[in-house]
Amino acid sequence: MGNSGVCLGWAGGVERHLLLRTDTREALEAFLYGLGLAYAVLPEDTFAHLVYWVKGWVEPEDITPEERARFGGAANSPER
Repeated sequence: MGNSGVCLGWAGGVERHLLLRTDTREALEAFLYGLGLAYAVLPEDTFAHLVYWVKGWVEPEDITPEERARFGGAANSPER
């Protein structure tokens, strides 16, 4: 892939994950549209649970006691 390509990634802690590598704008737009559509149709409770898990991966100290009680303290995070 030359300099004209696009790479999207996610970094969590010391790990880095490639999500998409493409040379076409159409592929990038389809990927981003799909992500947006997936988030848009999630029920509110499911989205709240997803936010909880992402906090556990990225910023576990941001998990509130209410979230921990609601979702059973299952995310990888230190107890407060």
